[in-house]
Amino acid sequence: MRNWRLIVGVISLVIGLALIPDGFGYFAFYFVIGVAFLFWHFKRKPKAATVSKSVTKNAPTAQEPKPSPANTPPREINGMVQRYSYTQVNVVGMQYLQDKAGVDAAKQGNRVDLCHEKDNEYDETAVAVVDGSGRKLGYLAKGSKIKDMAYDWIARKDPIYAALTVAQPDNLQLSITFYGKPKCRPSGEERYRQLETSAKKKTFSLTGTGSEEMQDTLSLCSRFDSLDIDYDVSIDKTVVSFDGGPIGFLSKAIEQFYDEHDDTEAFLSEVNEGEDGKYSAKVTLFYDIEA
Repeated sequence: MRNWRLIVGVISLVIGLALIPDGFGYFAFYFVIGVAFLFWHFKRKPKAATVSKSVTKNAPTAQEPKPSPANTPPREINGMVQRYSYTQVNVVGMQYLQDKAGVDAAKQGNRVDLCHEKDNEYDETAVAVVDGSGRKLGYLAKGSKIKDMAYDWIARKDPIYAALTVAQPDNLQLSITFYGKPKCRPSGEERYRQLETSAKKKTFSLTGTGSEEMQDTLSLCSRFDSLDIDYDVSIDKTVVSFDGGPIGFLSKAIEQFYDEHDDTEAFLSEVNEGEDGKYSAKVTLFYDIEA
Protein backbone atom coordinates (compact mmCIF):
# COMPACT_ATOMS: atom_id res chain seq x y z
CA MET A 1 0.00 0.00 0.00
CA ARG A 2 1.61 3.19 -1.19
CA ASN A 3 0.08 5.61 1.37
CA TRP A 4 0.37 3.58 4.61
CA ARG A 5 2.64 6.19 6.22
CA LEU A 6 -0.03 8.83 5.67
CA ILE A 7 -2.71 6.58 7.18
CA VAL A 8 -0.60 5.72 10.27
CA GLY A 9 0.23 9.39 10.78
CA VAL A 10 -3.39 10.52 10.62
CA ILE A 11 -4.60 7.70 12.94
CA SER A 12 -1.87 8.57 15.46
CA LEU A 13 -2.92 12.20 15.54
CA VAL A 14 -6.60 11.25 16.00
CA ILE A 15 -5.74 8.89 18.88
CA GLY A 16 -3.57 11.56 20.49
CA LEU A 17 -6.38 14.13 20.32
CA ALA A 18 -8.83 11.59 21.80
CA LEU A 19 -6.48 10.90 24.75
CA ILE A 20 -6.04 14.53 25.77
CA PRO A 21 -8.53 14.13 28.69
CA ASP A 22 -6.50 11.16 30.00
CA GLY A 23 -3.31 13.14 30.22
CA PHE A 24 -0.91 15.25 28.23
CA GLY A 25 1.66 12.45 28.09
CA TYR A 26 -0.56 10.16 26.02
CA PHE A 27 -1.41 12.97 23.66
CA ALA A 28 2.22 13.96 23.21
CA PHE A 29 3.26 10.36 22.49
CA TYR A 30 0.73 9.79 19.71
CA PHE A 31 1.15 13.34 18.41
CA VAL A 32 4.90 12.88 17.90
CA ILE A 33 4.35 9.51 16.18
CA GLY A 34 1.69 11.00 13.88
CA VAL A 35 3.83 13.99 12.88
CA ALA A 36 6.83 11.72 12.25
CA PHE A 37 4.86 9.43 9.90
CA LEU A 38 3.32 12.40 8.08
CA PHE A 39 6.72 14.01 7.65
CA TRP A 40 8.09 10.69 6.38
CA HIS A 41 5.27 10.42 3.86
CA PHE A 42 5.45 13.92 2.40
CA LYS A 43 9.24 14.05 2.30
CA ARG A 44 9.49 10.78 0.35
CA LYS A 45 10.31 11.38 -3.32
CA PRO A 46 7.73 9.85 -5.59
CA LYS A 47 9.00 7.49 -8.17
CA ALA A 48 9.35 9.18 -11.49
CA ALA A 49 6.76 8.01 -13.93
CA THR A 50 8.26 6.05 -16.71
CA VAL A 51 7.65 7.83 -19.98
CA SER A 52 7.89 5.83 -23.09
CA LYS A 53 9.66 8.00 -25.61
CA SER A 54 8.95 7.37 -29.18
CA VAL A 55 12.07 8.31 -31.10
CA THR A 56 11.37 9.24 -34.64
CA LYS A 57 14.34 9.56 -36.89
CA ASN A 58 14.18 12.68 -38.93
CA ALA A 59 13.82 12.01 -42.58
CA PRO A 60 16.86 13.17 -44.48
CA THR A 61 16.32 16.76 -45.56
CA ALA A 62 16.80 17.79 -49.10
CA GLN A 63 20.25 19.27 -49.45
CA GLU A 64 21.65 21.50 -52.11
CA PRO A 65 23.13 19.28 -54.78
CA LYS A 66 26.88 19.16 -54.70
CA PRO A 67 28.33 20.07 -58.05
CA SER A 68 30.10 17.22 -59.71
CA PRO A 69 33.58 17.90 -61.03
CA ALA A 70 33.02 18.80 -64.68
CA ASN A 71 35.48 18.27 -67.48
CA THR A 72 38.45 20.48 -66.76
CA PRO A 73 38.56 23.41 -69.19
CA PRO A 74 41.74 23.38 -71.28
CA ARG A 75 44.23 26.13 -70.62
CA GLU A 76 44.16 27.15 -74.27
CA ILE A 77 41.83 26.77 -77.26
CA ASN A 78 43.01 27.75 -80.74
CA GLY A 79 45.66 30.05 -79.31
CA MET A 80 43.14 31.70 -76.98
CA VAL A 81 43.67 31.55 -73.21
CA GLN A 82 41.24 31.50 -70.29
CA ARG A 83 39.99 34.99 -69.47
CA TYR A 84 36.87 34.50 -67.30
CA SER A 85 35.40 31.51 -65.48
CA TYR A 86 32.03 31.19 -63.76
CA THR A 87 30.36 28.39 -61.83
CA GLN A 88 26.80 27.65 -60.66
CA VAL A 89 25.30 29.29 -63.73
CA ASN A 90 21.62 28.33 -63.81
CA VAL A 91 19.94 26.97 -66.93
CA VAL A 92 16.41 28.41 -67.20
CA GLY A 93 13.31 27.69 -69.27
CA MET A 94 13.45 23.89 -68.99
CA GLN A 95 9.74 23.76 -68.12
CA TYR A 96 8.83 25.23 -71.49
CA LEU A 97 10.66 22.66 -73.61
CA GLN A 98 8.42 20.48 -75.75
CA ASP A 99 11.09 17.80 -75.96
CA LYS A 100 12.83 17.10 -72.64
CA ALA A 101 14.85 14.14 -73.83
CA GLY A 102 18.04 16.14 -73.48
CA VAL A 103 17.22 17.18 -69.92
CA ASP A 104 16.36 13.59 -68.97
CA ALA A 105 19.66 12.36 -70.40
CA ALA A 106 21.80 15.14 -68.90
CA LYS A 107 24.66 14.01 -66.67
CA GLN A 108 27.03 15.91 -64.45
CA GLY A 109 30.30 16.61 -66.20
CA ASN A 110 28.89 16.49 -69.74
CA ARG A 111 30.08 19.14 -72.19
CA VAL A 112 27.41 21.47 -73.56
CA ASP A 113 27.38 24.15 -76.23
CA LEU A 114 26.06 27.71 -76.09
CA CYS A 115 24.30 28.87 -79.25
CA HIS A 116 22.63 32.08 -80.36
CA GLU A 117 18.98 31.27 -81.04
CA LYS A 118 18.30 33.79 -83.80
CA ASP A 119 14.62 32.96 -84.26
CA ASN A 120 13.66 33.42 -80.59
CA GLU A 121 10.61 35.70 -80.57
CA TYR A 122 11.09 36.80 -76.97
CA ASP A 123 14.80 37.65 -77.00
CA GLU A 124 16.75 38.43 -80.14
CA THR A 125 20.01 37.76 -78.30
CA ALA A 126 18.82 34.52 -76.65
CA VAL A 127 21.56 32.02 -75.84
CA ALA A 128 20.42 28.39 -75.80
CA VAL A 129 22.17 25.55 -74.02
CA VAL A 130 22.37 22.35 -76.09
CA ASP A 131 23.96 18.98 -75.44
CA GLY A 132 26.39 17.07 -77.62
CA SER A 133 23.51 15.63 -79.66
CA GLY A 134 22.05 19.06 -80.38
CA ARG A 135 19.14 18.66 -77.95
CA LYS A 136 18.09 21.84 -76.19
CA LEU A 137 18.44 21.90 -72.40
CA GLY A 138 17.26 25.46 -71.79
CA TYR A 139 18.70 28.96 -71.88
CA LEU A 140 21.01 31.34 -70.08
CA ALA A 141 18.86 33.78 -68.12
CA LYS A 142 17.63 36.76 -70.13
CA GLY A 143 19.11 40.02 -68.87
CA SER A 144 22.01 38.35 -67.05
CA LYS A 145 25.50 39.65 -67.66
CA ILE A 146 26.81 36.15 -68.31
CA LYS A 147 24.24 35.70 -71.07
CA ASP A 148 25.30 39.02 -72.59
CA MET A 149 28.94 37.95 -72.41
CA ALA A 150 28.13 34.62 -74.06
CA TYR A 151 26.26 36.40 -76.85
CA ASP A 152 29.25 38.70 -77.48
CA TRP A 153 31.69 35.77 -77.48
CA ILE A 154 29.50 33.80 -79.88
CA ALA A 155 29.22 36.81 -82.20
CA ARG A 156 33.02 37.16 -82.25
CA LYS A 157 33.43 33.39 -82.62
CA ASP A 158 35.75 33.34 -79.61
CA PRO A 159 35.97 30.01 -77.75
CA ILE A 160 33.65 29.16 -74.85
CA TYR A 161 33.94 26.00 -72.76
CA ALA A 162 30.80 24.96 -70.84
CA ALA A 163 29.95 21.82 -68.86
CA LEU A 164 27.20 20.62 -66.54
CA THR A 165 28.07 20.76 -62.85
CA VAL A 166 24.58 19.89 -61.58
CA ALA A 167 22.15 17.71 -63.55
CA GLN A 168 18.72 17.08 -62.02
CA PRO A 169 15.28 16.97 -63.68
CA ASP A 170 14.43 20.44 -62.37
CA ASN A 171 17.90 21.89 -61.83
CA LEU A 172 20.73 22.25 -64.33
CA GLN A 173 23.83 24.30 -63.58
CA LEU A 174 26.89 25.05 -65.68
CA SER A 175 30.47 26.08 -65.38
CA ILE A 176 31.44 28.44 -68.19
CA THR A 177 34.93 29.53 -69.24
CA PHE A 178 35.46 32.33 -71.75
CA TYR A 179 38.65 32.49 -73.81
CA GLY A 180 40.43 35.47 -75.32
CA LYS A 181 43.66 36.62 -76.85
CA PRO A 182 46.75 36.40 -74.62
CA LYS A 183 47.59 39.71 -73.00
CA CYS A 184 50.76 40.88 -74.68
CA ARG A 185 52.00 44.11 -73.14
CA PRO A 186 53.27 46.57 -75.78
CA SER A 187 56.57 48.32 -75.34
CA GLY A 188 55.38 51.47 -73.58
CA GLU A 189 56.07 54.82 -75.18
CA GLU A 190 57.36 53.32 -78.44
CA ARG A 191 54.08 51.47 -79.00
CA TYR A 192 52.08 54.53 -77.95
CA ARG A 193 53.87 56.72 -80.52
CA GLN A 194 53.38 54.09 -83.19
CA LEU A 195 49.62 53.97 -82.59
CA GLU A 196 49.33 57.75 -82.51
CA THR A 197 50.11 57.84 -86.21
CA SER A 198 48.08 54.83 -87.29
CA ALA A 199 44.94 54.54 -85.11
CA LYS A 200 42.06 56.56 -83.74
CA LYS A 201 42.20 57.51 -80.07
CA LYS A 202 40.09 58.80 -77.23
CA THR A 203 41.39 60.18 -73.91
CA PHE A 204 39.30 60.15 -70.73
CA SER A 205 39.54 60.20 -66.95
CA LEU A 206 39.06 57.10 -64.84
CA THR A 207 36.38 56.95 -62.15
CA GLY A 208 36.46 55.30 -58.74
CA THR A 209 40.21 55.64 -58.23
CA GLY A 210 39.98 56.46 -54.52
CA SER A 211 40.26 53.00 -52.97
CA GLU A 212 43.45 52.10 -51.13
CA GLU A 213 44.23 49.29 -53.57
CA MET A 214 43.84 51.52 -56.60
CA GLN A 215 45.85 54.33 -55.05
CA ASP A 216 48.67 51.92 -54.26
CA THR A 217 48.74 50.69 -57.85
CA LEU A 218 48.56 54.21 -59.30
CA SER A 219 51.56 55.22 -57.21
CA LEU A 220 53.57 52.66 -59.17
CA CYS A 221 52.34 53.78 -62.60
CA SER A 222 54.02 55.99 -65.17
CA ARG A 223 52.90 57.64 -68.35
CA PHE A 224 52.69 55.30 -71.36
CA ASP A 225 52.21 52.21 -69.20
CA SER A 226 50.11 49.63 -71.06
CA LEU A 227 46.76 48.88 -69.39
CA ASP A 228 44.20 46.08 -69.40
CA ILE A 229 40.46 46.66 -69.62
CA ASP A 230 38.11 43.89 -68.47
CA TYR A 231 34.46 43.68 -67.55
CA ASP A 232 33.84 42.33 -64.03
CA VAL A 233 30.40 40.68 -63.97
CA SER A 234 30.38 40.44 -60.16
CA ILE A 235 30.29 44.25 -59.73
CA ASP A 236 28.83 45.15 -63.13
CA LYS A 237 31.71 47.50 -63.94
CA THR A 238 34.54 47.67 -66.46
CA VAL A 239 37.87 47.67 -64.63
CA VAL A 240 41.11 49.22 -65.85
CA SER A 241 44.23 47.60 -64.41
CA PHE A 242 48.00 47.81 -64.58
CA ASP A 243 50.08 44.69 -64.14
CA GLY A 244 47.13 42.89 -62.52
CA GLY A 245 46.26 45.69 -60.09
CA PRO A 246 43.08 47.79 -60.61
CA ILE A 247 43.51 51.55 -61.01
CA GLY A 248 39.94 52.64 -61.77
CA PHE A 249 36.72 52.12 -63.73
CA LEU A 250 35.32 53.27 -67.04
CA SER A 251 32.37 55.63 -66.79
CA LYS A 252 29.14 54.32 -68.29
CA ALA A 253 29.54 56.55 -71.35
CA ILE A 254 33.11 55.39 -71.97
CA GLU A 255 32.09 51.81 -71.28
CA GLN A 256 29.50 52.04 -74.05
CA PHE A 257 32.07 53.60 -76.38
CA TYR A 258 34.54 50.82 -75.56
CA ASP A 259 31.94 48.13 -76.24
CA GLU A 260 31.20 49.63 -79.65
CA HIS A 261 34.79 49.37 -80.88
CA ASP A 262 37.08 46.44 -81.55
CA ASP A 263 40.86 46.05 -81.68
CA THR A 264 41.70 48.39 -78.82
CA GLU A 265 44.78 49.11 -76.76
CA ALA A 266 44.90 51.35 -73.69
CA PHE A 267 47.72 53.38 -72.19
CA LEU A 268 48.11 55.62 -69.18
CA SER A 269 48.43 59.14 -70.58
CA GLU A 270 48.44 61.05 -67.28
CA VAL A 271 48.83 60.26 -63.60
CA ASN A 272 48.61 63.20 -61.22
CA GLU A 273 48.98 63.55 -57.47
CA GLY A 274 46.64 66.12 -55.92
CA GLU A 275 47.21 68.36 -52.91
CA ASP A 276 45.43 65.79 -50.77
CA GLY A 277 47.94 63.13 -51.83
CA LYS A 278 45.37 61.29 -53.93
CA TYR A 279 46.22 60.10 -57.42
CA SER A 280 44.01 60.59 -60.47
CA ALA A 281 44.55 59.19 -63.93
CA LYS A 282 43.71 59.68 -67.57
CA VAL A 283 43.73 56.91 -70.12
CA THR A 284 44.20 57.04 -73.88
CA LEU A 285 42.30 54.35 -75.74
CA PHE A 286 43.40 53.53 -79.27
CA TYR A 287 40.67 51.77 -81.22
CA ASP A 288 39.92 50.22 -84.61
CA ILE A 289 43.59 49.35 -84.87
CA GLU A 290 44.50 47.85 -88.20
CA ALA A 291 46.62 44.74 -88.07
